[in-house]
Amino acid sequence: MSSGPDASKLALWAAGGLVPLSLVVFAYERALNPLYASIPSAFLLDKLLFCAILAALANPFHLKESHKCFLAGIVLALTPNATYWLPVWTTRNWKNPYWGPVIVHAIVLVPLAFSFGSLVKSGPTRLWSRFGILYILVAAGSTLSSLTLSRKLWANLDFLRDTSNDQIFLVHALFAICAGIIQFDFASRTKTAKGKKTALASTPSPLLRKGMVLATFLALWLSFPSKLLRSPVLPHPYPPGVQEQKTVSKGPRPPTGLPFKHPSYPMIIHSSVQSTTGLIVVGEALENPDSPVHAVRYLRAAHSILGGVWVGSNVRSLDDDPPMRDARGVPLGDSIYGTFVLQEAARLVNSTGKGTSQEDWKNALIIGLGTGISASAFHRHGMKLTIVEIDPAVYVAARRYFGLPDPGHENVFLQDARGWTAERRIQVEARKDATLYDIVVHDCFSGGGVPEQLYSVEFWNDLKRIVSPNGVVVVNVAGEINSKSSRLVLYTLESVFPRCRAFYDSMDDVPEEKYAEDFTNQVYFCTLSPEPLTFRTPSVRDYVGSLLTRHMLETLPNREVNLDVLRNSYNEDSELSVLSDANNPLGKLQEDQGFGHWLLMRQVLPDVFWETY
Repeated sequence: MSSGPDASKLALWAAGGLVPLSLVVFAYERALNPLYASIPSAFLLDKLLFCAILAALANPFHLKESHKCFLAGIVLALTPNATYWLPVWTTRNWKNPYWGPVIVHAIVLVPLAFSFGSLVKSGPTRLWSRFGILYILVAAGSTLSSLTLSRKLWANLDFLRDTSNDQIFLVHALFAICAGIIQFDFASRTKTAKGKKTALASTPSPLLRKGMVLATFLALWLSFPSKLLRSPVLPHPYPPGVQEQKTVSKGPRPPTGLPFKHPSYPMIIHSSVQSTTGLIVVGEALENPDSPVHAVRYLRAAHSILGGVWVGSNVRSLDDDPPMRDARGVPLGDSIYGTFVLQEAARLVNSTGKGTSQEDWKNALIIGLGTGISASAFHRHGMKLTIVEIDPAVYVAARRYFGLPDPGHENVFLQDARGWTAERRIQVEARKDATLYDIVVHDCFSGGGVPEQLYSVEFWNDLKRIVSPNGVVVVNVAGEINSKSSRLVLYTLESVFPRCRAFYDSMDDVPEEKYAEDFTNQVYFCTLSPEPLTFRTPSVRDYVGSLLTRHMLETLPNREVNLDVLRNSYNEDSELSVLSDANNPLGKLQEDQGFGHWLLMRQVLPDVFWETY
């Protein structure tokens, strides 16, 4: 029994053990995100990971090194299916975004982390001994380091996006079991007169035996077991021809291969790609009147729906106008969400000197593309588009599957909007004839929260310098209308833009007493114009053949949010301040809403849609 920590073993853990552990944690989180979303998936994950590593370093079990390797290999080999079927079972039976992931962590992640930690620590040690504080510090540092590597390094490496979670788990399992075979003692032994075992010379030698067993295991692993151990998720990218678009100079490449058709449910997956913001999936519910959802195509990022359109028998248009079509010529209907259509009301603003004729609106900037509903509408009204979208796979999906017209490669920027806006501001200030934007649509919400750097006062100050003096900035805000996050966004917007109004997209009335209860999409319209913000009455040409657009624009006055309710709440919140780079709690506040958003998404689509990717 060891009396204290082995410094060399701990150094080995800190230097070498963290790299494979962080890769496994990376694959584990990525496997959970499509089923539980990033915010619920991270709930208590760091705490349980710390406990597992601490228990492994204390090592209360008497196991040989070869047995530890075999144990780690078995746990890793079972992980691909465990990270799929266990979340599926918990989501179907409990619908609890808090304790569902915790159960998965306890059953899957804790054994994973423990098996890794046990490989680099020998002999049981009491945590309450004088060395206990050292193990606690090492476990804390290991937890922080593995999560940092997972989320900051591995998540940003392109080659890992085409490496499946199964591959990561099973390759580690293969190495662990091979290490166990190499360390296993194959020497023949016999008992002496005193009952002790002694090794005898044998033929073949122990080294040869290890080689024979290792070769046999590798042959079996490569031919059968590794295939059996894989999870039922699709390979990514799917189909193989669907890739992230790193450049838009030649437009999106045509897809190769057929869509995946679910074996027992009327749905197909057009594409599924691991990308910058997570797993980007284009799915479609096929024609089936008996299904609660049918004839609809959707775009999802992990466990969040970014948008969708009706297809098939659900394609309808106003006055028999020709519908939009995707890259293969399939007709597309209206958006499934009214919020994107509501953004088109920016063209109805008439108090800034614009809006009286079609030619008043010339340039539109889209920050956060989604399926490109409002962008496509602005293009159909003759406006020139500039698109800033951080995820190349989202842009490709919008062009290929949702009818987004080609804005020209020189007008598409697949990068973070914060840096792009700052650079664009410099260009505008350097040139007096630089193009300013008449309409800016800012829609950056997903189920994983919001990029808080795109809601700071510094960002809005950069943005206002590239907006025309009479232009309109449209901001989509998701959540409770009178929540702290909504108040912070409004407070910051009004510190930069003197006039703002907001409207909700719900088909039902949202009375003021429910402002702090219902999860709602709100669209804010802000302008630099000193004149009161007013909207003209829509006309037929504003509808671009869309029944939903007609309904949303004609009922615009009935959807207005009374922003005085939020402004009156300012006095009740002593901590309310302008969001800035130095003080921006928006990300954390949106995390708190992430659990409710998970439940909302589970009501939008049946479970089978979330489980097929």
